Amino acid sequence: MKKILLIALLVILFNSTYAQFSLDHYHPVDIIKTEGIDSCSIYVLQPDSSLTIEQSYIYNLKGLEIENKRDFQNFSFIYEYNEEGIKVAQFFVPFGEGYFERDTLIYDKKGRLIQKITYSSDGKESKRNEYDYKKRLIKEERYILKGKLQTKSLYRYNKKKRIKKIEKYFRGKHQEDWIHEYDSDNNLISFITISTNGDTTLRHNFNYNKSGLRIKHSIYLQGNRLSTIFLTTYDKKGLISYMEAITGIKNNDPKTGEYEKTIYKYTYR
Repeated sequence: MKKILLIALLVILFNSTYAQFSLDHYHPVDIIKTEGIDSCSIYVLQPDSSLTIEQSYIYNLKGLEIENKRDFQNFSFIYEYNEEGIKVAQFFVPFGEGYFERDTLIYDKKGRLIQKITYSSDGKESKRNEYDYKKRLIKEERYILKGKLQTKSLYRYNKKKRIKKIEKYFRGKHQEDWIHEYDSDNNLISFITISTNGDTTLRHNFNYNKSGLRIKHSIYLQGNRLSTIFLTTYDKKGLISYMEAITGIKNNDPKTGEYEKTIYKYTYR
């Protein structure tokens, strides 16, 4: 699950599109702005048909996310933007406390992210990400513990400016590659993790409806073993109505997995 969330952050960070799609988060900026949506709350449907709040997204007048309140983890991510709508800071804030970490995002004259500096609550730098841009290539390096290089990622792009390959390194050693494949409409249809010895350790497959909205996400472990399925249903506006998850699948049979349904509810200005 940690790897899935990491992938989600990377997709959002390096792909600026009409709808910020990730593996676990769909954020249609234009729809949110046009409809005047103030928040989106996600509830887990319990066996007794009651609803338990999982998390909420709060938006500003421009349709940008300004807070992700994670009730199931007891903390929030809070985001700040400049006048152009570019994110310049984000805070990790445990419920009922001051911020635990603060990220400052720095851009070059072309509007490209070149640094993300993380400060702890005492104001000291705890880690730093640096980004370097070349033709169809972005290099990301993360430094921790008094400036020591911890990880490096190389993002390679195709002619349509979509990620085709991510090379991951840890302390200078090549760890794995993440391969992206797209359909003729430029939709991401598969995401494959390949180890240094060439083994496929994880595969994500995606299916879309006629509107280009992702409706199915299947996860396969090493040996082509089906592990998880996510199914998404939208309303007529293109907002998520609910999501269904089938986890812990055995013998490639979805009927053997555990079922969970999450309901999306919106508030309007």
